[in-house]
Amino acid sequence: MDFIVDADANSAAADVIVFVREAIERLPQLRESLLNQLLDSFHMIRTPVVSGAALWIAGEYAHSLKQVQQAMSEIQRAIGELPIVESEARAAAALAAGEFEAAAPSSAEAPSLSAPMPAKRLVAADGTYITQSALSQARPSASAGPVGSRSDKPALRAMYLDGDYSTAPILASTLVKLALRARELAAAEPNGVPVSNAFSAQCMLILASILHLGRSGLATAEIDDDVHERLMVCVRVLADPDDPILAGIFRRDCHHAFLEMLQAQRQREEEAKVADSKNKKAAIQADDMIEFRQLKPKGASDLGSTEDEFEVSLQRAKGASDGASAEGESSASAVDMTKLSRVFQLTGFSDPIYAEAYVNINQYDIVLDVLVVNQTNDTLQNLTIELTTMSDLKLGEKPSTHTIRPHDFCTIRASIKVSSTDTGTIFGNVVYDIAGSAAADRNCVVLNDIHVDIMDYIVPTSCSDEEFRSMWATFDWENSLPVLTGLTSLTDYLHYFEKITNMKTLTTDAALMSDSGILVANLAAKSLFGEDALANLSIELTGEGRIVGRVRIRSRTQGIAVALGKKFTLSQSSVPLPPSKPAAPAEVAAENDGETAE
Repeated sequence: MDFIVDADANSAAADVIVFVREAIERLPQLRESLLNQLLDSFHMIRTPVVSGAALWIAGEYAHSLKQVQQAMSEIQRAIGELPIVESEARAAAALAAGEFEAAAPSSAEAPSLSAPMPAKRLVAADGTYITQSALSQARPSASAGPVGSRSDKPALRAMYLDGDYSTAPILASTLVKLALRARELAAAEPNGVPVSNAFSAQCMLILASILHLGRSGLATAEIDDDVHERLMVCVRVLADPDDPILAGIFRRDCHHAFLEMLQAQRQREEEAKVADSKNKKAAIQADDMIEFRQLKPKGASDLGSTEDEFEVSLQRAKGASDGASAEGESSASAVDMTKLSRVFQLTGFSDPIYAEAYVNINQYDIVLDVLVVNQTNDTLQNLTIELTTMSDLKLGEKPSTHTIRPHDFCTIRASIKVSSTDTGTIFGNVVYDIAGSAAADRNCVVLNDIHVDIMDYIVPTSCSDEEFRSMWATFDWENSLPVLTGLTSLTDYLHYFEKITNMKTLTTDAALMSDSGILVANLAAKSLFGEDALANLSIELTGEGRIVGRVRIRSRTQGIAVALGKKFTLSQSSVPLPPSKPAAPAEVAAENDGETAE
């Protein structure tokens, strides 16, 4: 438990407390010892996240009356003297009185002066003699901090005085759980009712002190309305603990929600293991035959029979398409998975030079294999491709020059370096000389642009809720977009958004399964360059059967947020909107009657 008291922002205290919370649930035999160690170290925890998790553990797993009383005493120790505002006012008054007395010391307490140092006889610049002496005064040490500083105050008290009320709702829920459990345990003991009533009164005093502090102006920041309302609800539960609905929420539903979260987390881990095991399957077995096409006889296939080599190459290129079709996917999506979908036509069929490029994206490199066909009756000399890039694309080396005979072809390769996920554009032209013409006659054919899709660099990723919230708060760039779609199912739209953005949903299935007509989900993805992209999808199904809402995309850099937003906007515009709901017959009849009356 020594790690959870580390106040360093970069420490592993948050990870340790999450591990302790899961260990207490999964290891019942160690629950009592872990809880006792946690309570002993609670007053030294000064990180809000760790303190909130420790409070939740204390309220959830303090099952005996002794543990409940120990948890209450540690909470009081972390808050300090109550009420908070009155005690702080008394401390401030005492501190001011002490400073006033220290400002006027008596003659007996006059600062002592040390004996003067021996005088030194020096010679001035003009040649005269001068005498220099020094007198030192002993001053009190200033190493000790000021009396009443925030660092000397209890942990929870210092948080609330600094305006950090993030742990206040967790503290209120913990106090309610402890009070309800103390009421249940004390009922079997003599004089148990007065003890439980005193316990509840102490809990109400703590919450009332925090509420008073939040609106008194003594703290650095005022308490927000959500925290204030949550604390007031907990005070009402303490005042009326016999309400079965509210008591059931604090006693059972909170723990059931935690168990569902652990189950969903375990399920995600198992799915990740299964996915990793599937990805580790070898594409080529160790005993597969190795083909050397250069050593085969002309016209011979793999089995020695004659077969069209072009058909074999085409079948290999369409292998992914056949596999995808076998799995039941649509033919359109299967074609997109083939290598043929990466072929871009750069010139027209009527141009003197026909060119098409195969774009091969390999993480940080883009390799262009450009097929150039001479459609003229002349020999083309010094033919080369001049490429220019935009965004963070950089041309590796200039393509070499070639000489092409009439109606002949050649392949020119160009390498382009990629440094970020910004959507880039490659454009250029083909320049050449015609054999036998003047040297100054330089011919040029402009090429079509090649747009590099950002989706080639985005891969789904997963992270914990704490990591998502931390990155969401620190990312600077946000792209907020409206939802306009013809889909009528919230779950289908979530899957559609995952497909077009190549993101992974972090929200559990249990949280998404709701009949309220509202869906809120968090998604995450990462680029091949280590850039994280987060998304929050908030949509609602209206009474007319339409889906409305917004999508918020955040990232550390501007390029990935803008590019994902453009991809999302273009993709959802391809889905037609549902037709407007026709007016009811009664409304149409009323409108016709009104027109007739006019």
